[in-house]
Amino acid sequence: MLHGLESHSAWFTHSASYIASLGHPVYGMERRGSGHSAAPRGMCRDYRELLDDINALANRVLSNHGTDRFHLFGHCFGAIPATAYACTYPRRLKSLLLATPALYTIAEPPLIGKLKVLWAAITGSKIKIPVALEAEWFTDQPEFLDSIRNDEMTLHEAGARLYWETARARRFIHKRENELSMPVYMALAGKDRICDNVRDREFFNRVPANTKICSTFPEAVHILEFSSEKYAFFNSLEEWFAKNAEPGTEDT
Repeated sequence: MLHGLESHSAWFTHSASYIASLGHPVYGMERRGSGHSAAPRGMCRDYRELLDDINALANRVLSNHGTDRFHLFGHCFGAIPATAYACTYPRRLKSLLLATPALYTIAEPPLIGKLKVLWAAITGSKIKIPVALEAEWFTDQPEFLDSIRNDEMTLHEAGARLYWETARARRFIHKRENELSMPVYMALAGKDRICDNVRDREFFNRVPANTKICSTFPEAVHILEFSSEKYAFFNSLEEWFAKNAEPGTEDT
């Protein structure tokens, strides 16, 4: 399970716990430079390092559970490395799950931020750009708003290079989306102010997977488990795993 840009794996313990309660072991991965990661905060030298990190954890998971494939779940920004990984190693996945995926976004850095991104790409500068996302864009539920505002591990600025590598990863996905033949689940928030639901759904429609489902939760703002439709989202996950788990095996 991969988290979003500002967040870390603890933001998604509700969905992780629910999936685990269904009998599927869950591993929440901290993106390097986020959460408890010891890497420089908000930095990324190459998006392929993120794929290598996923692969390193995957190798351990597969060895631990004696299986050769696993489900990969990307929340928000985490959908980008998750999908890039799926395009690179399609045969390793039982399914790809994307919740409010930031494959296409409405919220973008301002012009000065984009110029800094370009400058970092040219010069290798380690300049950082504020992550201009408001707590209200993630949830409209008061208890979760307080948690987000008081979270000391929230990523408030990211290296310009991370934004550049994100653009590279998106271009890679666009070129390789025909590799996404594994089952694909996508969940959208109807009131999302971060992700571009129209373009995300167009991407979903292009995916060649024979088994795929895209659900929209109309009242959700962005993070589905921080919304009034939390349990509807969980029920859809339960249905997905019931249909796409392999009978007689421990499902990861």
